[in-house]
Amino acid sequence: LDNQNTWPDTQPQWSTDGGRIAFTSARSGADNIWQLSLMQVTGFTANPAYFAPIGQSSTSIKTTTFSWQLVGSSGTAAIDLYQSGNLSAHLLQNSSINIGTNTFVWNGFDVGDQLVPEGYYLARLTVTGGTDLAPIVRQTAVTVDNTPPTVALLASGGDLTDGFFNPQTVLSIQAADVNPIREIDLAIDTAPFTVYRTTNVFNVWSTTFTLPAGPHNLSFRAMDVAGNLSLTTSTVANIDDQPPISSVTFQGASFISSGTVFLSSATALQFTATDSTSSLVVSGMGSLTVVLGTNTFASVGEIDLPPMSAEGLLIASFTAEDKAGNFNATQIDPLFMDLTPPVVSTAIAPPLFFNGNTYFASTGTVYGLSAVDPISAGDASGVNNIQVAVDTAPFTVYSGSFTIPLQGTHTVTYFGQDNVGNPSTPQTLYVNVNNNPPDGIIVVSTPSYTLGIMHYASSETLFSFADRKSTRLNSSHL
Repeated sequence: LDNQNTWPDTQPQWSTDGGRIAFTSARSGADNIWQLSLMQVTGFTANPAYFAPIGQSSTSIKTTTFSWQLVGSSGTAAIDLYQSGNLSAHLLQNSSINIGTNTFVWNGFDVGDQLVPEGYYLARLTVTGGTDLAPIVRQTAVTVDNTPPTVALLASGGDLTDGFFNPQTVLSIQAADVNPIREIDLAIDTAPFTVYRTTNVFNVWSTTFTLPAGPHNLSFRAMDVAGNLSLTTSTVANIDDQPPISSVTFQGASFISSGTVFLSSATALQFTATDSTSSLVVSGMGSLTVVLGTNTFASVGEIDLPPMSAEGLLIASFTAEDKAGNFNATQIDPLFMDLTPPVVSTAIAPPLFFNGNTYFASTGTVYGLSAVDPISAGDASGVNNIQVAVDTAPFTVYSGSFTIPLQGTHTVTYFGQDNVGNPSTPQTLYVNVNNNPPDGIIVVSTPSYTLGIMHYASSETLFSFADRKSTRLNSSHL
């Protein structure tokens, strides 16, 4: 024992291959010959880590190269594949290796010339320097991938089925693979392919772009990190830059005042929309949406609604979208259902005389009419006209005061209409036009006495006035 209570190692000697040192040591309780291996293995890698031994693309990477550095002494090497901890294949068995850099090019087949299935593997390198020494084991990952990515055109709006989009639509080419994507290639119209490469590894990756108005031809493909290139996909992207045009038609009476549309009880609504033809591409109508009060209606290009059922205000809003995703500005219309007719009144000068049975007037009597449209449910469309007819004449629009020039019995019939056609109930005035002056007489009651031209009466005698011809006397003067 030395002064540290350890057994010293003595008489070291190099082995003939330079990979071991032999020495004498009493560490086992007696002097024995011991060996110390100087073999080391570093830098075991597979380059590339992804490859496609039977890939169908000209860009497919057909082989991968395992490499490692050996120092100390030569030996033998074996490479085996493991998947989920289980041995899958032997790639290299008992192959002599030398000090320095060693490589093994693998083509995807095992030692029995069987193709290794696609998948992710751990390649295990086992290096042996002699039967009396423990082997050195190193591992690295390698993936066999013979399948190209899938590619698809995606859009943030518009119609992928028909290929209609708008200039704001963000288009993207998406590539997907079980392994990372290397690049996406895109060609627009007659331009050559533009290569978009990833700087990170993704199993799903997209490149985005927008297009100006007009029709465009797109061609695209993708490549994974194993060099598998998908088939080229070609499609057409039609860019429509103009929104549709929508409108509402009132099928029946309507009247606009101060931004409000007044409707009658018989007025139906028709909402229509057509796509603008001013664009280089006309995608066609996608949808028309109408909101009337709390109810929503939707169709492609036309919505017909029956007349409103209740008097009052209702807000209508509507907008349209074409297949490319262009929206027109929402149009908002306040609609008012007016069910209340005007009220018509007369102004006659001088006033008619009514004897309890008949109204009397002269040919100089002036007849005037006026009307008001009463506020109901918060608003009214207003008076449009007054219709008047004398005797059997047809109704005409009242334009001002009038007289009846012919004596006799006459009828004056009149009614009013508001701006949506609501008529008031016709009213008829029966009047007797007579220009004959009254033949006034004094009627003397009893007691009275007449002698010649003299009439005698007492203080109890009553005097009254009357028309000898009729009972039309309106007033008398003494």
